[in-house]
Amino acid sequence: MTTDPEASGTDLHVHSTFSDGQHSPAAVMALAADAGLTAVALTDHDTTGGFGAAAAAASELGLRFIPGVEISSHCDGRDIHLLAWFVDPDHAGLRNALARLAGARERRLQAMLKALSLAGAPVQETAVREESDGHVPGRPHVAAALVAAGHATSVQSAFDRWIGQGRPGFVALERIPAGEAIALVRAAGGVAGLAHPGLAHAGRSLPALVQSGLAAVECDHPGHDPGQRRRWREAAQRLGLVATSGSDFHGSSLRHGFIGSESLDGATMAALEACRP
Repeated sequence: MTTDPEASGTDLHVHSTFSDGQHSPAAVMALAADAGLTAVALTDHDTTGGFGAAAAAASELGLRFIPGVEISSHCDGRDIHLLAWFVDPDHAGLRNALARLAGARERRLQAMLKALSLAGAPVQETAVREESDGHVPGRPHVAAALVAAGHATSVQSAFDRWIGQGRPGFVALERIPAGEAIALVRAAGGVAGLAHPGLAHAGRSLPALVQSGLAAVECDHPGHDPGQRRRWREAAQRLGLVATSGSDFHGSSLRHGFIGSESLDGATMAALEACRP
């Protein structure tokens, strides 16, 4: 099952096949409607390519579509993910930055394929691209190709054995500085938030991100335990940030939340919209 029937409100963090999700943008919107959501943000990694299909499907379903993107960034020597909402996908600066990140993902793919071959787990580039359905490949697509080639029994085992951090096929992704990313999001009419900070151990980076224009922090996330949720809400209150929620939905067979499992109410959504430049 991929939805939570008790869900309502807005889910600000979902993914489609345009990055590393299992469902098309239109299918994601249908799942959101089935979950009882009223609004949903498509936040694929480093791409806005799914906006057209998602917006059309959301309109037919009576959902509010929020244009978003999850940007691969870094701050204080740590890799972090920034969530951006309400962005204009035609903004030249943002579009160019996302094109840079797409190029970085392509370079990482080639390096991963070489590393896996040297480690004794070769996979064909064509197999990875088939898994990515014509979009820029990510690590989950490499993992699926490893499973298909018999080098792993599941996507998770492929990460654990071959391509997770510290494993033979791991290659770090080139990222853009957080200050630059936040400035681009604001220039594109958007609002920037820090995604799943507990997973990134990003506490010490938060003040610098706020100085750069960060407006929100994702406190409620499937990967955060109750203590983390409480601490991040306290940090948000202390720093004047909007405390947001998101399921980080990728699909039923991946270790993320059900769509709508982490949603926010109208008052929080209004506070977030008030941060738009």
